[in-house]
Amino acid sequence: MRLPLRRAAMVVGAAVVLLGSGLIVLFNIFGWGQPDDREVRISWGADLSSDFDLDIRDWCLGFVFCRDFSYELSGDFDPAPYTLECWVGSHRVAEPYSWSGPEYPKNGCRAKGNHLIVAYVVVDGVKSNELRWDQPDDGQPDDGEGQPDGREVRISVGTDASGRSECPQGAVCRNYHYELTGFDPAPYTLECWTNGRLIWSGNWSGRSETGCYSWGSGQTVHVVVDSVKSNELLWGQ
Repeated sequence: MRLPLRRAAMVVGAAVVLLGSGLIVLFNIFGWGQPDDREVRISWGADLSSDFDLDIRDWCLGFVFCRDFSYELSGDFDPAPYTLECWVGSHRVAEPYSWSGPEYPKNGCRAKGNHLIVAYVVVDGVKSNELRWDQPDDGQPDDGEGQPDGREVRISVGTDASGRSECPQGAVCRNYHYELTGFDPAPYTLECWTNGRLIWSGNWSGRSETGCYSWGSGQTVHVVVDSVKSNELLWGQ
């Protein structure tokens, strides 16, 4: 039995309307076609260098800056848990993992460093703003090649230090030789660094035999004098 053409057109039209209504319902339920209004904002959180957790303090050891983040999530995020990624510079510092949310910042990302840090996070595929921390002395990244005020520190291998009481028995220890440019007279504040870890810090007379020393080979060392970082030296080369 054939339907009149006009009636057939009405039936088809009604079916199209029903199909369209069903699609609209699905889009509303699942958010299909809706703009993604989700946003992640981060700021620097707590200083972890004095945290009560010994493992966290050890993780921060030797770094001037060591903090977690504070988080603000806005928009249509699903309830926690979220998938969190931690980025420093262009490097993802850990595999994505399940995170309980902004109420648990200590379970989130952390950043540490001695000079320039640029960090951000990704929550459920949404990238946050970038945070930047510069060494506070001059507000600029420190490449160890001097400071805007003209001060400069250069180190090289110095005199024998095997007689110093701190030198391990049987080791061949050497003092550092220092060249300071643009500094006021001593005393100074001196920091001794080996492989990115702060080994010693304190007041310094400016005399080589009372400053930093090293032994062995293959270690990367530098010093910081009155907040001015020296060149880096590969010890034993």
